Amino acid sequence: MNSSVQCFYCQEFGHFQRNCPYKPPANNNTGQAQQYDSAPNRHNVRAASTGTSNMDKVYLNVKIRGRSQACLLDSGCEVTVIPSRLVDKHRIRRSSKNLLAANGTKIPVLGYSTLKAYIGDTPLEITGLVCEHVATIMLGVDFLHDYEIQWNFATAEVTIGGRVFKLRSRRERSDKWCRRVVVAEESTVPPKKRQVVSACRRRRREYGTTLLGGDHPSESHL
Repeated sequence: MNSSVQCFYCQEFGHFQRNCPYKPPANNNTGQAQQYDSAPNRHNVRAASTGTSNMDKVYLNVKIRGRSQACLLDSGCEVTVIPSRLVDKHRIRRSSKNLLAANGTKIPVLGYSTLKAYIGDTPLEITGLVCEHVATIMLGVDFLHDYEIQWNFATAEVTIGGRVFKLRSRRERSDKWCRRVVVAEESTVPPKKRQVVSACRRRRREYGTTLLGGDHPSESHL
């Protein structure tokens, strides 16, 4: 494995998140909190003490149809995922591939499609599964491999086709979103009690509503 690859789970180099030795099994809910805490504490301490860390700068600016889109570079995702709002319906083709959340939940997909995009003045194509339940393009391992992308985590830069591009933090985005949490199924929470219920997170813009969330449905504490 390339030593420049960094795991988003334990922050160590040399493996992807899906192969992380510190990550608890997806089908084992018992003792999950214990296994999570077994990840090396030195990374947590370093992140807490470093105010100028580039670890949150994992978004690449691309232009699609003349509009800027912040795309998440996700080395823990095997396939690229495209929000349905960015794709014309007649350009979506059938796909037999399944999309699973980190907790093993199956996420519905409409098919797959290809978008023409630009990074600066460099043209490229983004091919991925089309999903109604994400709001951001997630560039997976397939995209990183196809374009032989070199990712410098220390400087928050990627090299594509011999050209260097800066990554940015999600917090730098200027468009305003409003979130809503919708309970996925009928639940009764007794007064003055705390209970975990399945829920879906929604983000709303003036032109419509889309569901999103890596874990769908997600668990929310009330």
